Amino acid sequence: MPELSFILFVLKMVGSKEGREMLHAVREVERYAVWKMRQVLEESGADREMERRPFHGFPDPSFAKLIGDIMEAEGLARWEADRLKWLRDAGEPPPVTNRYVVSFKPVIDRVYATLPDSLVSGERFMARSSAEAESRAVFGRFLDNLGYNRVRELVVKWASIPPGSLVVDVGAGIGLSSITILRLVPGSRVIAVDPYQPNLEVTRSYAEVLGLGDRLEVRLGRGEEVHKVVKNADFAVMINILHWCSDPLTVLNAVREVAPKALLAQGVLDVKLNLALAPLAYLLGSSLPPTMEQLIDWIKIAGWRIEKQMRHPVPTFILKAQKTSSK
Repeated sequence: MPELSFILFVLKMVGSKEGREMLHAVREVERYAVWKMRQVLEESGADREMERRPFHGFPDPSFAKLIGDIMEAEGLARWEADRLKWLRDAGEPPPVTNRYVVSFKPVIDRVYATLPDSLVSGERFMARSSAEAESRAVFGRFLDNLGYNRVRELVVKWASIPPGSLVVDVGAGIGLSSITILRLVPGSRVIAVDPYQPNLEVTRSYAEVLGLGDRLEVRLGRGEEVHKVVKNADFAVMINILHWCSDPLTVLNAVREVAPKALLAQGVLDVKLNLALAPLAYLLGSSLPPTMEQLIDWIKIAGWRIEKQMRHPVPTFILKAQKTSSK
């Protein structure tokens, strides 16, 4: 049964015009993203390659399997052993009328145009192109328009971070999570850590405009090395960052050295929207999101204990660092 906090979140969304528009955008972008994947595979002939070649014969078998799973889930194809059997073509494109999706559609088109070559060659051309940073920024703004920032507020409230805490925001990006923490946790101080200096500059400017700059510090660093740039904090926050890190397990281990407790919210492949948009994030340079089972395994292997969890709208955990035994 969904948690009470999630039920209240949905009721709030459905009860407002803006919320209903966001929910409509979610449904519309799912349909369009799936159609675009089928359409580019069909036009390029890569769909026939997926019939001839088993998924484990592609350079990245996990990615090939994901594409096939999406096509099967949408009734466009079915798996016959380890090869895909196509059932129907893309057909006419679904209507795109929602203003958020209209603004995001060019990014979907541009990124998914690289899907066939990336699938067959294993090269992610968008991930190293000059358009990658722009597309990732648009992707982030689009997710916020879909209510992602509301989800961020929900999980921070749910975490009940104690007032006055020193919080390290791992993979802070442009600072949306950092600002949310500063706004919702009285007296908190935040150290925003991100590997991209331009992101940190935006974060700092954003906080100063809101009058929160005196409670924010920014530091340059990768999630895998957060323990080298932050020595101690009361709480760590990781919101949907693990699949953007080269080694999620190392990130979780590094964070455990910094803070005794952590808020982790992470999209997983078990959720339909994540499934529909996961190939786009992958083509822009991320890893594939984990399944829920993989995510929980990572948490345990890294030495965390799950104190409480919320499955909706995104898998969210309060983690407590396990004491390591001395040799």
